[in-house]
Amino acid sequence: MFASQTIYPDDLSDYIAWIKSTYRSPHKTSLEFRQMKVDESYLWVRIQSSPVFDEKGIPYKAVGLISDIDQQKRKLSALEIKVQLDPLTQIYNKMTTQELIDDFLENNPLDGHALLLIDIDDFKSVNDNLGHMFGDVVLTEISAKVRKLFRSADIVGRIGGDEFVVFLKGIRDKNLIKEKAEEICNVFRQTFSGINKDYSISGSIGIALYKEHGTTFSELYHHADVALYYAKKMGKDQFSFYDEIRTMRLNTSLPQREDTIIDSDETFQHYEIHSYLFNILYQSKDIKISIDLILSLIGERFNVSRCYFLKNSLDDSSFSDIYEWCNQGIVPGKDNFHGLSFHRFKEYYDHFDENGIFYCSNVKDLDPTISLFLESQNILSTLQVAIIAKNSLKGFIGFDQCDTNRFWTQQEIETISYVGKLIATFLLIIPLVSDNDQLK
Repeated sequence: MFASQTIYPDDLSDYIAWIKSTYRSPHKTSLEFRQMKVDESYLWVRIQSSPVFDEKGIPYKAVGLISDIDQQKRKLSALEIKVQLDPLTQIYNKMTTQELIDDFLENNPLDGHALLLIDIDDFKSVNDNLGHMFGDVVLTEISAKVRKLFRSADIVGRIGGDEFVVFLKGIRDKNLIKEKAEEICNVFRQTFSGINKDYSISGSIGIALYKEHGTTFSELYHHADVALYYAKKMGKDQFSFYDEIRTMRLNTSLPQREDTIIDSDETFQHYEIHSYLFNILYQSKDIKISIDLILSLIGERFNVSRCYFLKNSLDDSSFSDIYEWCNQGIVPGKDNFHGLSFHRFKEYYDHFDENGIFYCSNVKDLDPTISLFLESQNILSTLQVAIIAKNSLKGFIGFDQCDTNRFWTQQEIETISYVGKLIATFLLIIPLVSDNDQLK
């Protein structure tokens, strides 16, 4: 009874076990625990005792010494905390953040959780224009404000120069996660730096969900990083979920077309598109999602009705329709190509020129067998780019216009051709479909 009233509750079971072991052990034993003081606060003590034996060798009492180790324990605890924290921001450092999250996930595999990866937009310009001292102030202020947004049980850490992680425990409601992400964005928007506080700050966030996007810190971090990349490409100062990146669009829009015959002669920064698409493939470890996203982006960018990626079967006897994107109101056509025998279209690839391009502004001009097949899918114009691997045609990327005839400029065709070559290059590095994973 006395022990239960004076021993710190978390230490009580260890204390009782120690008491029992003291009388069983022939050796000196010790225990560190917290004991209540007169003012009802707790003090760290160490008790050491040795059993005393009677003439039969049976222990009948124990003699011990209790020492005050409170200062020692507090200094050690402070040192442990210091090692865990980032020295500038006083939130968890990278190593501690990862360890805490991995440990938690291992012990809580059934709950829903979310990892938010946060990055300060253009932070280099803050240091360059205002100096590193102001940059440190921004990091410290942002960290303090973000930490206050979350529960003490949630994990908030700084894992890079201007990169932070927030791990939300036990949360499944995506709307609540969005609310928290928006609150973080508002923290950045309301943070100003510089002598006159006239330098605005913004931040971008990528979000990955357990288990949908990973079951370890590394997996969640990677997918959150991909989502973060797209949030920045979309204009920064916003957040994105990993499972929603395929719906992201380039941060520019095409003008509405009103011509009966589309004249694709507007200029655009195709070199920027090249770089953007390359980075999508290069930075993502999931090439399937990347190709899906690229089709969506290109389809929107060029305002086509339908775009798709077809891959030959292993024996080059048929098409395996891998991916398709359709504009609003357009009926998908991939089922028409799926498993289609090359015996029916044995001369199909003959329509591709020496540069691997098959372009037709009016499908009625084609061979009747092919034109009827395309017209059955409401295709009026088509542009297809061959996927060439090891000097062999392995499929193509197609772009269809179903509402009117379309004429493509040479610049647009070159850009589309680049997309085909880019995908072909990455397919040689990361096979899209393994031998045992062919679509049926």
